[in-house]
Amino acid sequence: MGSMFGPLGIAGGALVGLVAGIAQATKIANETAEERTERLKKELETAKNENISKKNEYKTLKSTIDEYEKLKETHLDSAEAAEKYKEICNKIAEEHPDLVSGYDAEGNAIVNLTAAYKELQAVKQGVSETEKTEADASINEAENAVREAEKKVGEANAARTAKIAGNG
Repeated sequence: MGSMFGPLGIAGGALVGLVAGIAQATKIANETAEERTERLKKELETAKNENISKKNEYKTLKSTIDEYEKLKETHLDSAEAAEKYKEICNKIAEEHPDLVSGYDAEGNAIVNLTAAYKELQAVKQGVSETEKTEADASINEAENAVREAEKKVGEANAARTAKIAGNG
């Protein structure tokens, strides 16, 4: 009698193994899609944060240069204006040491704003339309990955349901 159940037992075990294998493969495919979606979401968030950072850097540098230009015109008018001018020059030197062309007798920075204007333009170009287009492409890629993952999950669930219905 044991020999009669042997082939059926083997076939049943193979069927259980096949179903378990399909379930595991589906789980791996779903996890891979979910992991990819998470990676794309993180990349998108990083790109957004970098864009915000560049915009803030641009605004800060532009504001500092605007303040410098105002003070440059009036720094000889009063001691207070001269002090503010020195402060803005030292602030620029601290934030952008590459713009320092030298120091005066009192140790205050002398800045070269020709380089600052070039840097300002470079930062401004960094947040240009090209970067916006790249960010939009990343968003579209992430949205497509989410849709693809949702589709795979739906297909896996349908296959699992069909397999269960076929066995039941």
